[in-house]
Amino acid sequence: MIRPPPRGLLQPVGRPGTAILDWAAANQVGFSAFVSVGSMADVDFGDLIDYFGADPHTSSIILYIESITMRASS
Repeated sequence: MIRPPPRGLLQPVGRPGTAILDWAAANQVGFSAFVSVGSMADVDFGDLIDYFGADPHTSSIILYIESITMRASS
């Protein structure tokens, strides 16, 4: 049985997330949430860090980030 500890995993869409979940299941490591953000057109890592930082069920956040970009200022 996978234990549901207070750990959130945020990552872009793709194979790294699948590999992490496969490893976690094999090693009985659980997550309070798993978020795959896609193109991040509406939600970005900053939004998710804010959300999970305030979540009482999450005490740590694991990020898989391929690149960091700057938004154009308006």
